[in-house]
Amino acid sequence: MLIIVVPSMKDYEILTRKIFYSNKNIKHFRTMVNMDILKSNLELPSEILQQLE
Repeated sequence: MLIIVVPSMKDYEILTRKIFYSNKNIKHFRTMVNMDILKSNLELPSEILQQLE
C-alpha cells in the first residue's frame, strides 16, 4: 500500500503514468481517493501499536 499526497488529480495522473504505467512489472493497481481529511499525519494510534506488539 502506498499513501500518496498530491496537490491535484492532474498531478496524480502524471505521477501514475510516470511510475505505474511505464513499469512493465506492474500489471494493475487500484486507486482509492479520500475527499475528506480523516488524519493529518501518518502516526498510528497507540491502540493499534499495542496490538502489533
